[in-house]
Amino acid sequence: MSIFARLAENLRDDWSVHARPEQLEPAGDWNVWLILSGRGWGKTRTGSEYIKSLIVSGKARRVALIGSTAADVRDTMIEGETGLLSVCRDWDRPLYEPSKRRVTFKNGAIATAYSAEEADRLRGPQHDLMWCDELAAWSNVRAAWDMAMFGLRLGKNHGFA
Repeated sequence: MSIFARLAENLRDDWSVHARPEQLEPAGDWNVWLILSGRGWGKTRTGSEYIKSLIVSGKARRVALIGSTAADVRDTMIEGETGLLSVCRDWDRPLYEPSKRRVTFKNGAIATAYSAEEADRLRGPQHDLMWCDELAAWSNVRAAWDMAMFGLRLGKNHGFA
């Protein structure tokens, strides 16, 4: 592949080039980035790109992917049209093991899927980053949020909701 073809591929896949300003990580020192918007805004793509960028840069090693149900995490956040797997290039695609609820990246970082319906599964595991999708749809939002926040104790501690 020529250098120009590689540059074109990198430009095509560079989220910072295609994203609207409000879809990029906010400046400043913060712990939770909340996106409150309607359908079609690009919340899932924004979440996928943000999670991928922190994993690829080495800033995140243990990530919690939390959705309303296990199916929501799998179908939207991981396998969805703009989910985590879709924003990774073929040559850098992480290993997805649905039976283990785990996505393992080439650099060793692991993203684990959790359902808000089973808040107790969040008891014990530690994370340095979490992506909480569709908080308003969580049936047990208080318990799941509390357990997730208790486990967000590694690294810089960022949450994305």
